[in-house]
Amino acid sequence: MDEVNHYTVLGLPSGEESAGLTDQEINKAYRSKARELHPNKRPNDPNAHANFLKLQTSYEVLKDEKARKLFDELLRVKKEKLNRKGQQDSKRRKMMSDLEERERSVFSVDPTVRAREEEEMIIAQKLKDEISSLVVWKMWSLRALRRKGCYYWECVGYLLVLPLQPVAFSTEKNEADGPKLSNLVGDGCQAREDSILKKMRKVWLLHRGRSVTPEMKEGYTFYGFHQFSKTVYENIPLWKLSL
Repeated sequence: MDEVNHYTVLGLPSGEESAGLTDQEINKAYRSKARELHPNKRPNDPNAHANFLKLQTSYEVLKDEKARKLFDELLRVKKEKLNRKGQQDSKRRKMMSDLEERERSVFSVDPTVRAREEEEMIIAQKLKDEISSLVVWKMWSLRALRRKGCYYWECVGYLLVLPLQPVAFSTEKNEADGPKLSNLVGDGCQAREDSILKKMRKVWLLHRGRSVTPEMKEGYTFYGFHQFSKTVYENIPLWKLSL
């Protein structure tokens, strides 16, 4: 019965307007509805008797002063409940909307951040390309050095060594030049050449991390020097040639 609005059953306005209704207005509304819903007027309606009893009950509630006040209080409480629910629903919808907005703002990418990330990616790619080009250039340089006979960790080159052959000069030129030419030609230069070659071989063995044996001191067989009529030797410090 709590779900029934007795004012609506009698065809009367509900809510704030129902508070000002008089007993005469309630009686008039009841008589009008009783003539309409009386079972004799609805012989083919199976719910006619139940509807007429419902009308009588609503009339009795509204005619009783205490019952009417309780019913009006119940309507007021229900209305406040609906209002609170509506406000809560509105707040809930607003909260959900704010939450969705915050989620979108969190997961959305800031254009400034995106630009910085793209710039970082571009710089990283350029650095990667530069490192790759350096590695390729280094490998190419090493291959070129190997083709020339120079190992990259030793950088041992060749020294130009040409055995000096005795040359016959005219007596006049020898006499004019004096002792200077005698120091450049002759058998004495061969000993100097042998000394240089031995020192070169010792330096090469030191670069290779090997000890110098007496057999190695006797020949000129390192780096195939015995096969060359001339060799080029560079990049060895002068102090090592004094070993």
